[in-house]
Amino acid sequence: MKLRPTSILAITIPALLWLTFACSSVRSLHPAAAPTPYVILKLDDAWFENDLVHPGWTQVLDYLNAKNIVATIGIVGERMQDGSPDYYAWLQAQDARGHEVWNHGWCHCKPVVEGQEVREFLGTSYTHQLRSLQKTQALLLDKTGLRMTTFGAPYNAVDTNTARALAELPELTEWLYAPNNIVTTKARYPRIPALNLEQPVHVPNPDSLIAAWEQYQHEPLIVLQGHPRSWVADASRMEDFKRIIQFLEAKKVRFITPRQYRELMR
Repeated sequence: MKLRPTSILAITIPALLWLTFACSSVRSLHPAAAPTPYVILKLDDAWFENDLVHPGWTQVLDYLNAKNIVATIGIVGERMQDGSPDYYAWLQAQDARGHEVWNHGWCHCKPVVEGQEVREFLGTSYTHQLRSLQKTQALLLDKTGLRMTTFGAPYNAVDTNTARALAELPELTEWLYAPNNIVTTKARYPRIPALNLEQPVHVPNPDSLIAAWEQYQHEPLIVLQGHPRSWVADASRMEDFKRIIQFLEAKKVRFITPRQYRELMR
């Protein structure tokens, strides 16, 4: 979109929205731009294990597919490099349904650097972080033909080397839970700690989400994080996840993926 330099009045509303999104954070969009929020379901850790797609993932995606709700699928390269053809076919099928597969790093590990435990994208070198991103990008492309455009760090732990590494990968344009104190050209998708699928981590909590909803319901975009692998440990967890989805449906939110949101804001 080309903006006319004649006057500020010549800038269209869609252009203003996109400028705000690109320059800072989607949370800064005026509430009037979104009568009901867009919601991204940031689902983490879809690795290959026990020779199958984990049942937590199949149950969640089957449920969402029946409702025509899109979500995101965070893959960890090292945990899916030995996946079966059926696993890769499952990822392709979910992509075809409109879900977005995203780069959740290579190892989801806690490396030791100079005797201190760190995180894959916090406290490690620029070279280490760049290689992690590159390996996972290349692996998914090789196994499925899918090109990822979104990144989110394990543990949401990042530093300035993360931004440097991401800058080397122009195909990664979206950054889930990017902190505001790190300079980046990537589109930021912010975190609202009080509003999430899980409270505590791994435990879906509809009561917590509903209690926080009134405060944040006018945000233009809300990113909700969850871990489907943990939701089959107790049958009540999957039911509580479904309660959350039903609540959001009743509020008439619009489910979307980062890639779709970027296109919407163009």
